[in-house]
Amino acid sequence: MKFLEIPTIIEKEFLTENIEKIGWKGKGTKDSPLIIDDVNLPFNVIFKTDDLYIHLRKIDIGMMILDKCQNIIIEDSIISLVKLKSCENVRIRNNLIRTIKVYFGKRNTIEDNRIYSVFIRRLFTIIVFIVALASSLLSIFSYILEYFLFRDLMVVLLIFCIIIFSIELAGKKSKRYLPKKFKKNEFLKFRDEEISLNHDINEKFSV
Repeated sequence: MKFLEIPTIIEKEFLTENIEKIGWKGKGTKDSPLIIDDVNLPFNVIFKTDDLYIHLRKIDIGMMILDKCQNIIIEDSIISLVKLKSCENVRIRNNLIRTIKVYFGKRNTIEDNRIYSVFIRRLFTIIVFIVALASSLLSIFSYILEYFLFRDLMVVLLIFCIIIFSIELAGKKSKRYLPKKFKKNEFLKFRDEEISLNHDINEKFSV
């Protein structure tokens, strides 16, 4: 039996309308999640599946983007790049992944993986950046008006923000500064990897 070709952007509407034509098991519910272990999954793929329950396993692709997805499990797979954008309740476990990038989101779990680098952009990081920028502008303004005490306070605040922001950026490749819930992974150097991840990735491929 020939199943429906899988698009590079998989949306909730596509799955609900073609669930029987795709050949995947499950219904996308909590009690019966969609099981995706298809070798025909596109090499670069975007999931925009909203609240559907999906279980991805034993796949080998270049890049996977989860855009505002919920209730997804990724395990036992080899993926060069995984991006989570404003996702909720996503579990990534027991995979070999070159890079994971998390942009906001909540209640996401990344554990028991072999990873080269993790980048996490949180709302806290953005706030710190804005405060640092405002402090630098106010510090310059204080020089003009000769508010020396105000200037000194802004300089201290600016230095503090730069330190915090640097720690946030260091988390991109350092386990030390990652949130505790993301530390339960094995962080690799490329020469230590037993399995090659030389996938040709096009990071401009996006939503």
